[in-house]
Order: sequence, then C-alpha cells, then structure tokens
Amino acid sequence: MAMHISKVGENDVAVAHVNTVRTSSLDVMKCLAAFGVVWIHYGSEWLTPIVRCSAPIFFIITGYYYPLMLNTNNFWRHFRKLFVMALWASALYAIWELLQHVLHNDLQIWYCDTFSLQHIIEYILSDQDLFGFHLWYFWAVLYDLILLYWADKLRISKWLECITPVLFLLYCIGNFTSNPD
Repeated sequence: MAMHISKVGENDVAVAHVNTVRTSSLDVMKCLAAFGVVWIHYGSEWLTPIVRCSAPIFFIITGYYYPLMLNTNNFWRHFRKLFVMALWASALYAIWELLQHVLHNDLQIWYCDTFSLQHIIEYILSDQDLFGFHLWYFWAVLYDLILLYWADKLRISKWLECITPVLFLLYCIGNFTSNPD
C-alpha cells in the first residue's frame, strides 16, 4: 500500500493513502466540532450559542471532500459506510428503547406509536431516526450526499450552489420567527 504525503498549505499536510485523503487542519476542526457537539448536549448553556456551529462544520467538511469522493470513485463506499453506521446506531438505540419500555410496562403503546406508518413516513421525510434523536445527523448527511450526487448527475449543481444561501437565510428567518427566545 503506497502512501503519498504532499504539502497543501503552510501548516497543512495532506496524507493520501490508497483509499483516504486527510488534511490536518480539517482533522483539528472535526475534533473541535466533536467537542462542541458534546458540549451542546452536556455542557453548560453559556457556551452553547458559540458551539452551535459544530454540526454545520461537519456538513461543510463533508462537502469539501465530496468532489474527492467522486474523483476517486469512493462515493458509494463512503455512503454505504455512513448508512451502515446509521443503521447500527439506530439498532442500538432501538434495543435501549425496547428495554426501557419493557421495564416501564408500556411496550405495546410504544410499539404502536413508533411503528405506525404515519410516524415512519414523518421521520423519513424529516431525516430523523425512530429511536435516537441524536442520530439525525447521519440521515441528514446521507440525504445531502444523495442530493449532491443527483445535482451533479442532473447538472444542476451550480444552480444548487446559488440557491443554498437563500434557503439557509430563509431557514434562519423561519427559525428565528418561530423560536424568538
């Protein structure tokens, strides 16, 4: 297995392995963003407004690597890896939920609510997970990768690049007006 190290920027070194490319500054950003995500869920609230950018950083980094995934024919391999991780994580949360409802003796109610067709469709359309709300990120990244892939295939990726800031602005306005706190 060959390894190639090349200088990217003043402090960045890209390490290209047979099936992976890494950029040290992006690895540092991912590490800080991971701590930010943990902080959002378990830290005190005084830093939360600052670390709210953690999840978008992961999306940006995924978008940065997207062309490389296509150029090296690793897109579907990466997509499958994320999909399998999402399924396993969801299965672990499902087992936890199942055990919780068995212990609380409300298994039938939970089962009927969770596995109703309407509930499943709502969760699929909103890139949520039936069992673990923390898993929304997996499904959102998978949806975004599919959106990018089809935008490239349909040759509308430039249009998508133009409309994305507008959609983001509309999202921020809608989020602000619906949650004024």
